[in-house]
Amino acid sequence: MSTKLLTIGFRSAIILLTSISFQLVAQAQDTLRVSAPDSLLTNIDETTNDTVPKKTASNAIDARIDYKAKDSIRFDVKSQKVYMYKENDISYEDINLKSDYMELDFSKNEVFAEGSLDSAGNPVGRPVFTKGNNTFESKSMRYNYKSEKGLINTIITKDNEGYLHGEIVKKMPNQVVNVYHGAYTTCSLEEPHFEFKFNKAKMIPDKKIVTGPAYFVVEGVPTPLFIPFGLFPNKAGQRSGIVIPTYGESANRGFYFENGGVYLAINDYLDFQLLGDIYTYGSWAVKPSMNYRKRYKYNGRFNFSYAFNVWGEPETSDFQKKKDFAVKWNHSQDSKARPNSRFSANVNIVSSSFNKFNPTSTSNYLSNTFQSSINYSTSWSGKYFLNATLAHQQNTITREINLTLPKLTFQVNRFYPFRSKESAGKKE
Repeated sequence: MSTKLLTIGFRSAIILLTSISFQLVAQAQDTLRVSAPDSLLTNIDETTNDTVPKKTASNAIDARIDYKAKDSIRFDVKSQKVYMYKENDISYEDINLKSDYMELDFSKNEVFAEGSLDSAGNPVGRPVFTKGNNTFESKSMRYNYKSEKGLINTIITKDNEGYLHGEIVKKMPNQVVNVYHGAYTTCSLEEPHFEFKFNKAKMIPDKKIVTGPAYFVVEGVPTPLFIPFGLFPNKAGQRSGIVIPTYGESANRGFYFENGGVYLAINDYLDFQLLGDIYTYGSWAVKPSMNYRKRYKYNGRFNFSYAFNVWGEPETSDFQKKKDFAVKWNHSQDSKARPNSRFSANVNIVSSSFNKFNPTSTSNYLSNTFQSSINYSTSWSGKYFLNATLAHQQNTITREINLTLPKLTFQVNRFYPFRSKESAGKKE
C-alpha cells in the first residue's frame, strides 16, 4: 500500500472514531452504568433479530470532540475496529466517557468498555460516564448505538437520593431499563448497609422504579420485612416520602434507629419534616422541622427537638434520666423586599445536657456557650432610624442565662430647625 493510501485510510478511521464516539455519548443519556460479558450481548441481538447494515457514520459533527488514550490507539481497518488502551477519555460538550479499555466495532455499531487490573489484581479504570453533574460507573459496558440497546452486568447507579443495584440490566430503545436480581437503597456504599432486594424491576427515567416482591436486608442478613411490590419515585424535584433511619449501637443507650420519619412537600414555599429516634434502653426523641422560602421576600428554617434520654443501665452509678430540648430558628429577609426595614433572627436555645446526649455535630458536642439574637430596623424618609434588638446568651456548664430585653435605639440625622430657607451667606 502506498504512503498516500495509508494516510487516507488513517484519516478515515479517525473520522469514524470521533463520529461513533459522539453517537455513543449522545444516546447514552440514560443515567445508568453498564456491564456485561460478550455472550450476553450476543444473546440479545439473536433473540430480538436486530440486524444493522454496515454503514459509514456521518462525518457531520456539531461540536468539537476530544479523545485520548494514555497508552495507545490501534486501528484495524480490515475488521473495522478501533482499540483504545489505558485511561481512555472521550468528551463532547458536557458529556464524558472514561475507561481503561475501549473497543469500537463499526461493522456491528457497537462499543465495548471495561476496566483493567493493577499489579495487585485489583480492578481499576472502570467505565465512568458523566453528563452534566451526574456520574455513573460500571465494571464494563457494551452498547449498540444503532438499535439503542445495551446489556449491563453488576450495575450501581445513583438516581436522585437513591442507588440502584443490578446483576443484569437491559436498556431498551425507549430509555426504559429492565433490572434482574437487583436492590434499591439510599446507602452510597458498593456493599450497602441496608437495601430492598428484588428479583425483577423496571426503571422509567425521571418517573419511578417499580419492582416485584422485595424484602429488606440489613448488613447482608435478610429480615422478615417483606413487601409484595416496590414503588420508588425517582422524579427530580421536591416530593413527599419516607425518610429511612440510620441504625447502630451505643454503649450506654443500646441499639438504635435514628432520624427516621416522614418528609412532606407542602407547597413550593414550605416543607415539613418529622424525624424521630428510638433506643433499646428507653431513650427516644422527636424532631419536627420546616423550611420556608419566598423568592425576593424571605427565607428561613425552624427546628425543634424534644428528647427523653436514658443513659446507662438501672442500678448502676452512671444511670441517668434527662428530659432535654433544643430550639433553632434562622430567618433572613431579602434586601429587595422592604428597602426601608429589615428583620432577621438567629435563635439557638438548648437545655444544659441536650448536646451531651443528642449532638448533631462534633462542634455542638464540644460547645458550651450559645447565643441568640432577633433584630428589627426601619427608617423614615432617610432621616429617622429605629433599631430594636433582643439577645440571649447561655452557658451549659454554669447554667447561666443572660437575656437582654428589647434594646431600642432611635437616631435622627442632624437638622437645623431655626435655619432660614433663604440664606445669603455660607452655610456652616
